[in-house]
Amino acid sequence: MILCVNLNPCVDKTLFVDELRRDVIQTASRVSITVGGKANNVARVLSAFGREAVAMNFLGGETGRLCRRLLVEEDRVRTETIWTTAATREIITIFEEVPGRHTDIKEPSPLISADEKARFIERYTVLLADAQMVSFGGSAPSDSVDDLPAVLLRLARERGVPFILDTYGRAFALGIEQRPFMVKPNASEAGALLGFEVTDEAAQARALEVLAEKASLAVLSLGEGGFLAARNGHFWRVGSPQVKTVNAVGSGDALVAGVIMGLLDGRPFDETLALAAAAGAANAASPLACRIGPADVMPLVASARVCQL
Repeated sequence: MILCVNLNPCVDKTLFVDELRRDVIQTASRVSITVGGKANNVARVLSAFGREAVAMNFLGGETGRLCRRLLVEEDRVRTETIWTTAATREIITIFEEVPGRHTDIKEPSPLISADEKARFIERYTVLLADAQMVSFGGSAPSDSVDDLPAVLLRLARERGVPFILDTYGRAFALGIEQRPFMVKPNASEAGALLGFEVTDEAAQARALEVLAEKASLAVLSLGEGGFLAARNGHFWRVGSPQVKTVNAVGSGDALVAGVIMGLLDGRPFDETLALAAAAGAANAASPLACRIGPADVMPLVASARVCQL
């Protein structure tokens, strides 16, 4: 089982319009509702590939109950929920089909109490007994849980369970000091952590080297430019398969799912990187985050460009 941990999930409602116009009333051509959160996205992809994934979330209120129902009934993902007094947030995405762009409007994140935090840690500790790997993704909803990724990481390490850390800000800074198995920031997140802009190739290489000192596997996501990876003193540049980008939201999460599957299947590392790139590209070609499966991903694997540096 892969334990996919979210602290700040959401109901992600996408409204599709031809083009957004100001000062008029528009009717969406269609509406889609999914469960957001980086690790929920990872769980969705893993489940579509027939892998056992457990999505662990703080959830609250009517939006929280909707999240749980969608994960179970639509995504076929097993869930573990710590219920909160504060309601789960909602994100409205307006997707303009003619220009092919999207705008996200987020509600404020909920506040998490000390008791809710303690119950999360208690249940997580129990679930670790059956976990092959932990994939932690997304933001910390409030300052009170900025240290929670680090706590969860330490507990996983003590039990020999590899931990993937994909967050940002203070939660990332605290978590990476616990030496995760894998990290996957994008260039902006890495720059904020390391204190320099990660823009050109020299800065990217420098950032990857520093990240590789903290994690056994470091991935630096570069958007349409693919990603860099470092493992056991070796470095790779991976070019994504060429697709028409529709919505890149969730592509990094699909990439993480690809890495997890490749590693757990014992694939050669080059093949694992190619699978990860194909999953990210397939997601970018889809309007909805991580609503992809083998039929979308596997035809793209051969066109991923994996080059050891």
